[in-house]
Amino acid sequence: MADFRPDKIFQFREVDTGTGYSTLSYNVTVDVRNDYSYVVVEKIKVNFTDPKHGIVRNIPFGKGYKIKDISVDGDKYKIKNLYKANQMQIKIGDKKKTVTGVKDYTIIYTLANYERKNNPNDIYVDVLPSEWATDIKSASVSVYLPQHFSVQRYERV
Repeated sequence: MADFRPDKIFQFREVDTGTGYSTLSYNVTVDVRNDYSYVVVEKIKVNFTDPKHGIVRNIPFGKGYKIKDISVDGDKYKIKNLYKANQMQIKIGDKKKTVTGVKDYTIIYTLANYERKNNPNDIYVDVLPSEWATDIKSASVSVYLPQHFSVQRYERV
């Protein structure tokens, strides 16, 4: 009897959606502070199949909060406020050079002055980008609450 070899039956491949790269993993942690600001850490691992300058991350914002204290590890970056689109745009990469292969990026930012009318204690954050340029092969989200925060209802949207 022949050995069963799933690697010979199933082939798992990264999917390049025409962007020249694929997203291998997108891991997010959200640390909710006592003042209801959120410190967000996004760890993104991409594989550049074509030479590219980097990636773009658009973070939506609304009337109830602002995005501040943005920092990026992994390459140079520029931040642009797209007021009309209600987004903060972070362009990560160097316009003078290209990258190929696997690259890690870490984006850290704070959502401050978060407020939703009639719901002072609820948390609603879009943690995985809905307009990301590629499929995401693997993702995780961890949310850390202050000790005094009483969880009465948990709903994943």
